[in-house]
Amino acid sequence: MLNKIPNIFHKSGGLFYHYIALKYKKSLWESLRVIFNLELQKRKMSNVVLIGPSAGYLLDPSNIHSFKKVHCWEPDPSAHPFLKRKLKQHANFHIHKESVPFHEPELFRHTLRNFELSPNETLLVFCNILGQWDWNGGPIAEKSIQFMTTLDAYNQLSVHEEYSTDINPKQRSTKDSLPASFDQLKNLSRSGIIQDHNTVDLFSPEEKSEPFWWTITPRQLHLMVCGFKKGTYNE
Repeated sequence: MLNKIPNIFHKSGGLFYHYIALKYKKSLWESLRVIFNLELQKRKMSNVVLIGPSAGYLLDPSNIHSFKKVHCWEPDPSAHPFLKRKLKQHANFHIHKESVPFHEPELFRHTLRNFELSPNETLLVFCNILGQWDWNGGPIAEKSIQFMTTLDAYNQLSVHEEYSTDINPKQRSTKDSLPASFDQLKNLSRSGIIQDHNTVDLFSPEEKSEPFWWTITPRQLHLMVCGFKKGTYNE
């Protein structure tokens, strides 16, 4: 029966992800939400394209409502009802119920043009997706460099993990007093196994924020950054 429910336990979404998000969004996830929205405020443009926002757990509605047009590409069907509720007061929002074609960036650029989302007016936002798995299979990071280069006319903002590991729940308070770094992540790791999300080289050091912690669950710690690429339309 489970195989009749699409992507119910997908690595980058599905019902289990929503259970975790609802359980921890006002506690463990709050610092990530604050950082994400502060970055979004700094990069304001007329329109915004949200890539992989899930149910909008990171979104501050007042922040999003300041954009004239809001377009979301979110393939997780279980996220759509929550995302619609989050955006329902916005007069001009659209949820595209398919994956962004990371393997076909020219197609996506053409799609943006069809919706009159021009580079000089539109911010592309990768919502903690670049370090995740594509709904069509495979890590997104492998396809991201070509995708971002093809769309380099646009300003591009991302929040994403570079590395992650499992931790002892008792270490949650310990890590808050430590600077977020790869070495500290190794020291905090319970198993010694560090997952590389293959995102380190997506942004240059000058384009990235200082790293910060995201405790996704009491037993899982991610080393996060925000990255911003200025669109060539400015040149």
